[in-house]
Amino acid sequence: IPLAAYERFRGPLTDVIFAVENGNVPNIDNVVERYQALITELPPLNRQLLLYLLDVLAVFASKSDLNHATTERLAALFQPAILSHPDHRSVPLDMQKNQDVLVFLIESEIFHNAQY
Repeated sequence: IPLAAYERFRGPLTDVIFAVENGNVPNIDNVVERYQALITELPPLNRQLLLYLLDVLAVFASKSDLNHATTERLAALFQPAILSHPDHRSVPLDMQKNQDVLVFLIESEIFHNAQY
């Protein structure tokens, strides 16, 4: 995910967390639609690579009972290469937020209905 899109990719999940913290039920379908829109805005090669990586990570995570590669572990491992900011590399809260975004993208299987 290009640096120019970094904050936009963190936004939808930030809104979900804010809603939950304030006792509201977030509309997950809306969040998925927002991420789909963000993905369509990526340059074609970035978009294709991101969707491919999400698909591969979801396959590995689906076999976590055999390979111990849970979505959270995969997100922690791949987050620096997929969603990172040079100013946030040593900030644990920012790194965790980025991992949470990646977990959401993997678990929502956003790539399955991709018409990008």
